[in-house]
Amino acid sequence: MPKTSQWGLIIKKTLKNKSLNYITLIDEVKKVYEEDYGDIGTRPDKKFDESLIKLLKKDEIEIFDYDINVHKNPNRIQAFITDGIKFRLSGVKANEIRRLIKIVDDTDKEKQNKAFKKLRRIFLKKYEEYLDHIQRDWNYLLTQVTIEEFSDDLIISEIVESEIDKEMPNYVADPDFVEDIVKKYKKNNFKIPEDLRMKYSEYELWTLKNYSKKVPKKENITKEKFLENMGFIKPNYLNTYQIYDSFEKTLTYVKQNKNKSFIEGKFILALSSFEDSDKWFKELITEVNSCLNLSKPSLYQKIFGYELIK
Repeated sequence: MPKTSQWGLIIKKTLKNKSLNYITLIDEVKKVYEEDYGDIGTRPDKKFDESLIKLLKKDEIEIFDYDINVHKNPNRIQAFITDGIKFRLSGVKANEIRRLIKIVDDTDKEKQNKAFKKLRRIFLKKYEEYLDHIQRDWNYLLTQVTIEEFSDDLIISEIVESEIDKEMPNYVADPDFVEDIVKKYKKNNFKIPEDLRMKYSEYELWTLKNYSKKVPKKENITKEKFLENMGFIKPNYLNTYQIYDSFEKTLTYVKQNKNKSFIEGKFILALSSFEDSDKWFKELITEVNSCLNLSKPSLYQKIFGYELIK
């Protein structure tokens, strides 16, 4: 069962680029929660309300309007109902981030400390959203891994590809071309040697997009392990203090970078409520981790041709 804090992450995700009244927000959040975790658990309304209040206290979301359309007769409203309260994410403008960065270098220690803590709080919020994106990508990858027993067609395909490789070692056979040859083999009543059939009965074909691998059944590997063997990085949970540590490393990287003005601009966009701030944040964190050797490269682009995190 996922943590209660996941409700807060889903609320923020649901409110991204839009505002919603209470009743619509709770319905959409419950739907996403069930899609992501399956079991919504007990007392979901209570968990939702608790997370909503926490976000309001942390100034991560705000109340800004009232939706009169929740009333059956908007022209004759006789009572105030909570279903009509509208929520949206609290925005952080780029100029505010720029101002806080300057104050961090102030000689006034009290001002410096307040600015540092506010920047760190904004960074924490962004990093939690970033980790949520990574987890969603990982969950998506798991759904894309397929496992098949070796049917006659698959065995014949392996035979055909092996023959092509012998004749043309550097040639990558087109799948349609291989399929046509397989059809000819079947049309000519090709008999698979029994020893070959026995051999393939000990394997499964694991596939992710255009990558396939024969995996011995005796290995009993999981989809998670299969992805890790390919070079994908399983998301790790980071606690608040670990994210704080990442913030300090990132801020130091920004301030000591040779191309300070450009990197600082990227940092400002990443932490602001700018429309593409999520992309800027991911790019910044990837760059910092790479320069500090905090992470290894993934195979997202190699397999899919594009980054999964939007």
